[in-house]
Amino acid sequence: MSFLGQLFVRSEASSAGLLRRLPALPRTRTLTTLARTQRSVLSLSARLATLTPVQQPLRPALLTAVTSPRWYSPPSSAAAEAEAEEPASDGGLPTRFDQIQALSPRTQDALKNVFKYEEMSKVQQEILGRMPISQDLLVKAKTGTGKTLGFLIPAIETILKESDQTDLARGRHVGALIISPTRELANQIADEAEKLASRHRMGVMTMVGGTQRRQTLQQLNSGYRSDIVVCTPGRVIDLLNSSREFNDRVSRCKTLILDEADELLKMGFREDVRTISNFLPKDRHSFLFSATLNSDIQSIARDVLKPNHIYVDTVDPNDVAVHKRVQQQYANIPSRLQLRAVYEMLTKHRERDSRGRIMVFLPTTAMTHLYSNVLRRLGLPVFGLHSQLSQNQRSRISQNFRRSPGSILVTTDVSARGVDYPDVGLVLQVGIPQGRDEYIHRVGRTGRAGKSGEGIIMLNNVEMPFLDQLHDLNMQPAADFGTEFIKQIEASPSHVVEQQWLSRLDRSDHEMMHDAFMSTFGFYGSRRDILRCSGDQVVNHVTE
Repeated sequence: MSFLGQLFVRSEASSAGLLRRLPALPRTRTLTTLARTQRSVLSLSARLATLTPVQQPLRPALLTAVTSPRWYSPPSSAAAEAEAEEPASDGGLPTRFDQIQALSPRTQDALKNVFKYEEMSKVQQEILGRMPISQDLLVKAKTGTGKTLGFLIPAIETILKESDQTDLARGRHVGALIISPTRELANQIADEAEKLASRHRMGVMTMVGGTQRRQTLQQLNSGYRSDIVVCTPGRVIDLLNSSREFNDRVSRCKTLILDEADELLKMGFREDVRTISNFLPKDRHSFLFSATLNSDIQSIARDVLKPNHIYVDTVDPNDVAVHKRVQQQYANIPSRLQLRAVYEMLTKHRERDSRGRIMVFLPTTAMTHLYSNVLRRLGLPVFGLHSQLSQNQRSRISQNFRRSPGSILVTTDVSARGVDYPDVGLVLQVGIPQGRDEYIHRVGRTGRAGKSGEGIIMLNNVEMPFLDQLHDLNMQPAADFGTEFIKQIEASPSHVVEQQWLSRLDRSDHEMMHDAFMSTFGFYGSRRDILRCSGDQVVNHVTE
């Protein structure tokens, strides 16, 4: 029986003991919850069995009767791109920050004493070696290559050299506007900007959806410094339409930066980007960064950049993509053993690398919530991150994980791209992702900036056909987690991990378990095209 199935069966079998631990929860409510779950399972089985494999993927709404809308989201349509390291320098560019004469003393001080950097990455060499930069730049650069500092440093130096000194002293103008496709990436850029701007006494504002709009307006109207603004397109459009103060501040913007422009276009922000670009001064500097270069990128470049812009390609065509460079393995683990297998994998990896970070991806928000709670209660240093948390919560968790060597982030695809966490040594995927693209984005969180990394995907027998989509990635069976590993788990005291967690159940756990159970049905029901199985087999997969 699967982990979730065991939790429900054991909860029902020990309901009297649970009720003694939960005196405020009426017995009828607990039993009703369990009965409702059983009825939902039977109902779902019958409904799935009536659908053909063609009908099911086209009608995910049929699953909403048993899938909590709070936890299940439809698959993303964003396509994945292979990530690669930057190429070697031609040899004529500076390699150290202190060799860039165009950098102000305070910027040098921040790089040396705040960031503790001396050597530049190859991307930084290609960009900063051109300072002072007089032309717009179209830069092809992958994530995880140091490009953030590559555009922040020229932006700050431009503010220092070209801003009106009265404006600079007051800080009531936007010197650099940096547009990011996601809130997570915007917050990451803002963190770097604050460290760099601190030596210049400049202010950094983050303007993204999901945060308090009123607070942003109050900051603008109260004189809060906005030398650097990091934002998502929708929030900028909103403020342009509603805030005279923001309009006044951004009207003298000296630098526009589009980060991950390919993702901005994929997410449908083309017109927003054009609107923002048209509002800003024509004599500004503009940088456009993209991991890929195609006709869409060239089109938006013509809209945003000056005709004489420079194209800088920092991607070596002979380099190997990150997801092909990372050691990748699969582990065929029965559903009933997967929680214990995850616990053992995490424990073993932390014994080998006590300071390396680990990312664990799960297919649904509810499963992420459940697994993070279980593993945390079993003593592991776990952070849980998913889309149902508020933006402030997500930012705090992301920062805590980034600052905590040896910690574990249990998450959904909200962390699959755009956010660069340091020293991630292992990416563990439990169950199938939405598709090949999502798998590649996830495994790309490790092995970044030339460092080594490892990726493991844990699949049960029903999920094994997914490996056909990864046939070109040289996937190997995980030798440490094969037949002998399974035998050791099965030979250990039965259900030790599950029992430890069950002994700590409280009243809120029943709803959490129910949500996870139902979201799993919804997810796998919508992926029958990949699993190549019937509706009854989906039910058996979750409950076996």
